[in-house]
Formats: sequence, structure tokens, C-alpha cells
Amino acid sequence: MASLSLTDHKLNGLVLVGGKSSRMGSNKAFLEYNGTPQINNITTLLHKFCTDVYVSAKNKTDYQGYQVIEDKFPFESPLNGIISAFQHTPNSAWLVVACDMPFINTQNIKHLVDHRDPKKLATCYKNKSGKAEPLFCIWEAHSHHELKSFHLTGNFSPRSFLMTNEVRMISSKNESSLLNVNTVEEYNKVTKDNQG
Repeated sequence: MASLSLTDHKLNGLVLVGGKSSRMGSNKAFLEYNGTPQINNITTLLHKFCTDVYVSAKNKTDYQGYQVIEDKFPFESPLNGIISAFQHTPNSAWLVVACDMPFINTQNIKHLVDHRDPKKLATCYKNKSGKAEPLFCIWEAHSHHELKSFHLTGNFSPRSFLMTNEVRMISSKNESSLLNVNTVEEYNKVTKDNQG
């Protein structure tokens, strides 16, 4: 049987919700933006571009009604969710989005997908500091082995992986699309600004 070429790999979506949300005080995945829980906003967007969409979480119990991939490793990092997704479906590329990025929309997802380079390990945005954004990123199927090796050597930062490997980094047309909302104050400001 012939092996898959790089362009044959399907693209799945992964919403990362595994953080403790300790600074927010409540689950960021269920915060409402424009009257809809953020987890619904992101999964709806990803379905436009992805074959299947999953939620990455520590356990399934809080996410009834969603396809959930549970963390398979005993360490705290978004890298856990990414590698667990590859364990679940090894021959898929993964479009990964963090649940605390409320300004992600159809346009900036399309921009990322349109500029994807399947020959690289990943395609990601770079932030205003010029650093890779690992939590709004397409991770190619052939990055799975490299990510496992990276974590087995005691490294757990997906940004460090991107900054030290062959990836494609692109600029965002809208810098706010990369904004994370992590505190009550940030959430209140964002929702107030949107209403204004």
C-alpha cells in the first residue's frame, strides 16, 4: 500500500481547553462572546476548514456533546493535548486553536490555511515580538515523531519547538487575532469594547 503524501493528510481541528483557568476563576471555554460560549464559536469556525473537530481536555466529563481527546501524558502543557491528538489520529494534520483567543475568525483561519506549507513541520503566526504562536497553528502529521522526541528529552514548550525547528511563520493581518484573554479584567474589557 502506497504511503500518504504530505498533501493527502486530512486536516482536523483541535480546540485546547486543558488549562486550569486559575486567573479567570471559571472555565474559559464557556465564557460567552457575542452571546455564544467560546467553545461553540471556535468549533463552528473550525468545521469550515477541518474534516473533524475535537476538544482537547483533561477529561470528558465537562464537555458532553463534543468529541473529546483526553490528555494522555502526566505533564502540564498544551503540548500534552497536541501529542495526544496525534496519538488519536496519527495520519492527520491538526489545526490547533486555544479556547482563550476570542478574536479568531474565518478570515484569519483562512489566511493560515492558505499559507500552509505541508513540507514544514508546522505553519503558524508570529506575534508582534516575532515569536511563534503555537496555539493558533497547523501541525503537520510528520511533526508527530519530532514532538514526541522533543518531550521525551524533557521539553514541554510548543513555542520552543517551533522556534528551533523547520516551520513556516507568517504575519497576521490583524494582530488582535492572537490576543489571549486570561483574566476577568481582560474579559470585561473585551466584551465591553465589543458592545461599544
